[in-house]
Amino acid sequence: MTTLERKASRSYLEKPIRLTDQVWPEGTVPVVSVFSWVYNHVEFIRESIDSILMQETTFPVEIIIHDDASTDGTAEIILEYQKIYPQLFRNILQKDNQWSQGKCVVRPLFEMPRGEYIALTHGDDYWTDSKKLETQFQYMLVNQDCVGCFHQSRLVDENNQTIKDTLGQFRRKKYDSFEAFQDLGSSYATNSLFFRNIFDKPLPEWYIKKPNDMALEVLLTQFGRLGFIDCNMSDYRKHSGGVWSQTSVDMQYFELMHRLQLWIDDPSFPNELKPFVNKKFIDVKNDQPMKHRVRELEERLYRASKEAECIKNSLSWKITKPLRAFHNMALNLVKR
Repeated sequence: MTTLERKASRSYLEKPIRLTDQVWPEGTVPVVSVFSWVYNHVEFIRESIDSILMQETTFPVEIIIHDDASTDGTAEIILEYQKIYPQLFRNILQKDNQWSQGKCVVRPLFEMPRGEYIALTHGDDYWTDSKKLETQFQYMLVNQDCVGCFHQSRLVDENNQTIKDTLGQFRRKKYDSFEAFQDLGSSYATNSLFFRNIFDKPLPEWYIKKPNDMALEVLLTQFGRLGFIDCNMSDYRKHSGGVWSQTSVDMQYFELMHRLQLWIDDPSFPNELKPFVNKKFIDVKNDQPMKHRVRELEERLYRASKEAECIKNSLSWKITKPLRAFHNMALNLVKR
């Protein structure tokens, strides 16, 4: 469905009503598509889904949950909600884990939503304001120069205890592509992002190769600005099972450098942003704590590889193979 077709089929209520109390004619096209990525979030998924269902809007909403073959009972809970509210849910329940196979798990985000707008969240995060979607929708109606908007969030632990009252400090009301790359770097919570469904064309190669929050931000700001709503409307959870939370600081540094290097080398990446990407790469590379970590890592891996050379045919050689691969990647990055 094209953007024009979505706009032509919009329907509204006179005042905001809770999603579970809304009644729409059969075939009504949603104005907003809520998209949630889920994997083994059995401890948090009910709170996450309930925070969506409590939303009060003047427009129809669809909920798309992409479960990447959870093994802890998460999928069963999703199906439980879908059975109660079949008119709201269009879920994707994978039988085999897509991420572990190296498949692009973000494709459904750009293929499934029927709404004119998309709101993101994760199965371990939740919204705290029942007017969140309505607030962001009204903001987008007024700010036509914006492709999307985000808001302030609170950082909490797995027990919902506050770690930080505000996740970030945002000094601008709106960010273009250059300002977003320099100042934001996707430092806001993913579950605060709300944007226009402008993906009628195939995704660029540079995004498919390494999709992530920062890449999505770069992709979106090719179509307009990102607006900031200074209101806390969600909680972003940091816990031991989180994909990024459980990643060491060292690996986060190298992952960031790897992303930036891919963009620098990719001819399909926007040329106007490459000088900024290159500068950020150099800044990260020259960061003093980073240099210290690299030296320590090189020393540890050098000792491990030397020991492994003596026993190449043993189990130890196989065990240290991932370490040596990571060592080579780290060396290639810091030498650039």
